[in-house]
Amino acid sequence: MKRTRAFVLLLLVGCGTNTGVQPLTNDTFKIFKQGSTGLVGSDKIKSDVELQASQYCAGKGKSMQVLNVITGQPPYIFGNFPKAEIQFKCVDPGELRLIGADGERRVSPASPGEVAILSNIPNADISIDGKFIGNAPITAVKLTPGAHIFEVAAKGYAVWKREVTVVQGSVTRVVAELEPVKP
Repeated sequence: MKRTRAFVLLLLVGCGTNTGVQPLTNDTFKIFKQGSTGLVGSDKIKSDVELQASQYCAGKGKSMQVLNVITGQPPYIFGNFPKAEIQFKCVDPGELRLIGADGERRVSPASPGEVAILSNIPNADISIDGKFIGNAPITAVKLTPGAHIFEVAAKGYAVWKREVTVVQGSVTRVVAELEPVKP
């Protein structure tokens, strides 16, 4: 009986999901990882995918440039386990400098990022950082760079809530897959 419990516990702990490196376009990639329990937080999962992306680029002799990071939010129950997705490019190390000498193109610190928000439920309510901004789909909203909390809600569906990191000067596409609430 003790062996059976230990085996089941080991099986549960080892059932996380990791997609590995997946191409999005010719030069951009993504990695998604989800834990198998709520015992490890999204920060650890995020760190793991960032390391995996960095190692992938290093294997090509390049440096990783993060384009977007999406992490799951607690509570980690009923299948909502810690997760993280990173979208990235592998670039020559010299391309990572934001501030260079003698006329090198620079990105202004005040430059916003842009986000497009889609949902599998038309007209779902969309809030960012607790403020209602409209109904899905929203093709473009400008946001300050950094982490923002996105919530998408519709009657009869569980609220979809994620932290999305908006990257300065880039476009981020968010797709909310709402699931029906079980009676």
